[in-house]
Amino acid sequence: MVGSSVQVSLDGCTLRGQTAGEGPLLVLVPGGAGQAHQTDPMREMLKPRFEVVSYDRRGISRSPLASGMTAPTIQTHADDLHGLIETLGGGVLLFATSIGCLIALDLFARYPHDVVKLVAHEPPDTHLLSGAVREETDAGLARLAQTFQIDGTGAALGQLGALIGLNPAEREADAPELAVTPQFVQDMSFYFEHDLGAAREYRLDIEALRAHRDRVIVGAGEQSGTLWTRLCAQALAQELDLPLTSWPGGHNGPTAYPKASARAVIEALAEA
Repeated sequence: MVGSSVQVSLDGCTLRGQTAGEGPLLVLVPGGAGQAHQTDPMREMLKPRFEVVSYDRRGISRSPLASGMTAPTIQTHADDLHGLIETLGGGVLLFATSIGCLIALDLFARYPHDVVKLVAHEPPDTHLLSGAVREETDAGLARLAQTFQIDGTGAALGQLGALIGLNPAEREADAPELAVTPQFVQDMSFYFEHDLGAAREYRLDIEALRAHRDRVIVGAGEQSGTLWTRLCAQALAQELDLPLTSWPGGHNGPTAYPKASARAVIEALAEA
């Protein structure tokens, strides 16, 4: 399949995305605003080896909620991904980052036969943390939610950047810069209003993941240092008795270092 669109009608939402390339099916699950085009630079690098599928998360861009629908949970997003994979024929490779990891890992825990192999880059589940680190992280995320409610999306974006260690100067020379369009602001508003809280409430099913841990790769950014998202990845790898794979860049490595990230995906999925 080369350069076609994909559309899945689900309860209260039509999930829209696109696919390009030839080879094994690889679904990209973005973080943040959840827009399919966030993965475009990686997709261009990957499509000579894979049929690469990306999509707009429920409530985002081309996948708006029907009027009166309730806010999605992580499980809702995972069910959406399950529906997409069923439409594609099942048995896919998955690469997910940030909140996309929670969605992909929840899918894998409940629908393991959907996935051949899953690469999870810095899953932000604070339940994996403990002690002062968890307290400080939870407090920071609570302040972020409060900032959005009081001061709006612009102020919350700046605070989110600090929480995930965002440095716009750290990127590949030709990596596209973030375009703060009206659609991006709208999508990030949806994220702050709904998905941030859903991610904070969600807890990974470690026991279910252990049963299929041989199909999971956990990664963390080389530049993430002691960032809480890296600590989450490290804790998940320990829980699953897996090595922690080093990833280009920091928490936003897949968008800031798309070429290096694409090469890392190819290497990670080589055996699959």
